[in-house]
Amino acid sequence: MKTLVQNTVVDTLGLLLAQQADITAKIDAIKSQLKESGAGIYEGAMYKANVIVANYSTVDYKQVFAECSVPAEVIARNTKTQERVSLKVTSR
Repeated sequence: MKTLVQNTVVDTLGLLLAQQADITAKIDAIKSQLKESGAGIYEGAMYKANVIVANYSTVDYKQVFAECSVPAEVIARNTKTQERVSLKVTSR
């Protein structure tokens, strides 16, 4: 186990993330309530929310490549890879 930062920093981060999770749950509940009300503009004293209903399409490129018999080498040559660093905090 690496000790890169002081424990208080880790604990502070964990507490803030827990608070964020609570707030996010409340936000999601309110958003759901507004979405269930249907499309339209809903106004409060300070803010307004616009619920927009739209259709969109996506393409399953893996299926398209398979149906077109695109060789794996061609896909590999045209695939970009990037490094991403992530951090996961869990309660103890």
